[in-house]
Amino acid sequence: MKPAVERIAAVVVWAASLAPLWAWWVRRFAEPIDIDVVAWAALAGLADREWFVLRPGGPRTMTRAADVGPGLAPPTWSLILAAAGLVAFHLLRGVVPPTASGVFAILCGVPLLLPTGAPLCPYLGLAFMGLPTMMILDLFLGLPLRSIATAAAVALLGFAGLPVVQTGLEIAVGGTSVWVDVPCAGVHMLGAGALTAFVLAALFRLNWWRTALLAVVALFAVLVANVARIVALTAFALRGTELSRGAHSAVGCVLLVPAIVAIALLAHFISGRSK
Repeated sequence: MKPAVERIAAVVVWAASLAPLWAWWVRRFAEPIDIDVVAWAALAGLADREWFVLRPGGPRTMTRAADVGPGLAPPTWSLILAAAGLVAFHLLRGVVPPTASGVFAILCGVPLLLPTGAPLCPYLGLAFMGLPTMMILDLFLGLPLRSIATAAAVALLGFAGLPVVQTGLEIAVGGTSVWVDVPCAGVHMLGAGALTAFVLAALFRLNWWRTALLAVVALFAVLVANVARIVALTAFALRGTELSRGAHSAVGCVLLVPAIVAIALLAHFISGRSK
């Protein structure tokens, strides 16, 4: 069987076996677009770029990976991994939450969608984000992230000489109190940082440990940006300025920009050492 036919057959079998997951995705598109849809759109676009770069006669100057050929034959390990993932998906479906079972099938099938020689780790990260990951993070990490951000903001305000007192998730400065509510957990900011890191890792073709390094730095940069947002909102409250919900989001977006720039600069810096 020709390599192209082998890969197409493997992808068709894998996709057909995931009918329950695709049904969930069809229902998902009836809801507002969130980071999961953007992540899978980025995955599709970047995977298409991989095939374009690696195709015979493609722009070989873009990456030395073009020298390895079209990469049509799926590696044996990816076929075995995909098969194992499908078995795990069907065994666990109905026993564990859909997201947990879907992780096996989606992440094990991603290597089938990429040509040989493509950096796998960034695409696995984007595929994982394509599941309802942000909802899970919001559920399990929302409160810890709010607690960390509140404590860090209180420390910064105290360092600035303000008489600040923390009571749970409330910051009291003088007679003014600021409640660090659910959006201030920064989960959406974290999603934006992770998406940026994985997209840049795919564009710069970073290996797995450089991708992991970029993801860790993105986490730290976003946490700092979120703490800065809480400090800024506390400063507005001290001035007696009432901000609308849109203004709250705008403050977060403005303070997220330096974090995104830092992630991009690091990706550019370490990409020169991944060749």
